[in-house]
Amino acid sequence: MASLKWGVRAALLAGTCLTFAQPVTGDSPAVGSPLLAPPGAAAWVSAPLPAQKLPPTRFDLREVDGRPAWRVESPASYGNLVHAVQAAQGAGAQARTVAWRWRLDRAIERADLLTKAGDDAALKVCLLFDMPAERVPFVERQLLRVARAASGQALPAATLCYVWAPLVSAASAPGAAAGAVVGGVPAAPGGTVLPNAHTRRMRWMVLRGAESPLGTWQVEQRDLRADFLRAFGDEASAVPPLVAVLVGADADNTGGHGLGWLQDLTLRP
Repeated sequence: MASLKWGVRAALLAGTCLTFAQPVTGDSPAVGSPLLAPPGAAAWVSAPLPAQKLPPTRFDLREVDGRPAWRVESPASYGNLVHAVQAAQGAGAQARTVAWRWRLDRAIERADLLTKAGDDAALKVCLLFDMPAERVPFVERQLLRVARAASGQALPAATLCYVWAPLVSAASAPGAAAGAVVGGVPAAPGGTVLPNAHTRRMRWMVLRGAESPLGTWQVEQRDLRADFLRAFGDEASAVPPLVAVLVGADADNTGGHGLGWLQDLTLRP
């Protein structure tokens, strides 16, 4: 019974954002145009935990180099911003590339993604996929079914989170987007895939780790389909539609304090 309760809670944590995010309406964007609204737009909504008592992660909108950016501060906190996208034949099915700039100024001490006690991230960008339930292993599928019933929400069956994790090395991993260039800056060549300590419905991909200096802007451009298959290829051979994009940070498990910046987050067909 304890494992069932934990499994339900983990599924809710992985998909809590859909409780608050509303689908984007209107026609699909033209081919080649960004599929996400800029920072500060109404399409981005806050997604805390249900009945959260923890301090909320702080998302402050600032201007950096003449463009809007989020200042993301996590003082022993938890919080997300979520942007829903149309699934099926809409933007979620068209999405091919996700890109952004980010900078980590303050890492969370004792953060360790491989343990439940250290499962904190000072900066993360997550993609939520509408993976068919039949692709989920039986026991986890039952936990997901119970969690969906308990929340009344269509919680995602697969979430891929790109993360900046200073205690993990990202240098030796094979790269899905080697050679990519965004704004004249080479994108990260690698990405170490790690299991989530709480639930297999979420997988980590460490893009910036021990080799990346703090206080320095880094540019990412990712082939989301290639990355999904690297992370969830043990369960799926095809990439399901994308239903939401999440920006988040949390330091609730370690009681630490993280600080980072994120800018120019775009999703393109």
